[in-house]
Amino acid sequence: MGHGNNGKDLLKMLTNDQLEDTSAIANTGIWMVEEQRSGHFKLEMFNDAPYKRSGAGAP
Repeated sequence: MGHGNNGKDLLKMLTNDQLEDTSAIANTGIWMVEEQRSGHFKLEMFNDAPYKRSGAGAP
């Protein structure tokens, strides 16, 4: 967890900067990632709400 840009930078690092729609992280917003069996991290919660990726490639 971090404050301001620290949290955003950590989130980008964990997700290999694959998330285009996370630029508007709230200053006190909470996010959560879950490590997958592959060792990659999946964003589960963003700005205190369940995360659903937008766009054409959304799961």
